[in-house]
Amino acid sequence: MRDSDQSCSGSTGVRSLDWVLDHIRDFGGDPARITIFGQSAGGAAIRALMASPKARGKFAGAIPMSSLGGLSYGASYAKYFSIEEQLGIAGNTVLRTANCTDAKSKVDCLRRVPAEKLDFGARFLVVDGKYITSDELQLNGDPLDVHLMMGITAEDGLPFLFFPQNGTVPDTTSWLGSQGLPDPPRALFPPMNTTNVTRAAFGVGARLATDAMFRCIDQATVYAGLESGVLGSKVYYYEFDRTYQTPEWPRLDICQAPKTKKYPNGNPESLVDNLRCHSGELLPLFGNLARQGLPFRDEHDLPWQQYIVDTFTSFARTYNPNPDKEFLRARGFDSTLEALEKSGPWEPAVKGDMKIRSIGWPVKNDMTGNFRDLEQCKWLKMPPGFYI
Repeated sequence: MRDSDQSCSGSTGVRSLDWVLDHIRDFGGDPARITIFGQSAGGAAIRALMASPKARGKFAGAIPMSSLGGLSYGASYAKYFSIEEQLGIAGNTVLRTANCTDAKSKVDCLRRVPAEKLDFGARFLVVDGKYITSDELQLNGDPLDVHLMMGITAEDGLPFLFFPQNGTVPDTTSWLGSQGLPDPPRALFPPMNTTNVTRAAFGVGARLATDAMFRCIDQATVYAGLESGVLGSKVYYYEFDRTYQTPEWPRLDICQAPKTKKYPNGNPESLVDNLRCHSGELLPLFGNLARQGLPFRDEHDLPWQQYIVDTFTSFARTYNPNPDKEFLRARGFDSTLEALEKSGPWEPAVKGDMKIRSIGWPVKNDMTGNFRDLEQCKWLKMPPGFYI
């Protein structure tokens, strides 16, 4: 953060990296092989560190997961404000509420205020000229020399829509417009196949919000970075087509696998009322389903979770999400080995060939596809060439 008199400027992300560089050897680590990763706002923080000259050369790999940008709520996570813009949007409100507007040192005044009283959502990244020097990640110019793996969940954007308190959406156009989203053509953004008007609207909103805030901007980032060489020669890009939603958030039944007599804990393969929402990859990514006391919904949840853990940790070790098969055999990681042999290797996106890895289950013979929703992104004016 930084105020207009330039008395405060810093980045906890850069400070944390400096600490890791100083101490990683004490934990048996290698300062030349640091991988940073984060999800949601954490993914946006990774993007900002990639943009920061102060972080350059301090990490070798990056995994921004579900990194926001584009339109509506997502915009400010990838497009950074000037100091004046930030003050107008949030800073002046914080100062006024804390009675610090006329203080000689606004920063010293704020430091005397209990932290819990400063919760105003002033979360914006600011172009301070030192830690952030441009209003977005520059995708033209010198290579960042960073190994990159990134992606989203299939309906990442749904929880970021505001839902009517009475639970009913009588008018899809007004509902979307009230949160800064355009009314899309239904041929590109079809409603869910249901007679329930509200659930039908949620189907339109889920795809629109995901494309507008996640998919289009992230795919455009990969495309431009590979075209220019800023992101090197390859990026491992993914999309989760199976999730296990965190129980605490967003508490939308449509993000939970629907329960049936055959699947009392939910059917993760259901084609109805089963959206793959934001944060639905976190529990399996950290191998935490059992630790959280959550049941396996079917026979595939455990090998699916193991596959995610094995591929993401493989990237952290080797900058390649394909674990060495001898490594898997030696450790008895048979389910992941079987999955790799059946599905083939995870192929990266490269210049001229924008590949994507579908992380779903059961394993298919080919889990590799191409960038998605290109027509939708074109309609939203965020095609793959958006940054070019």
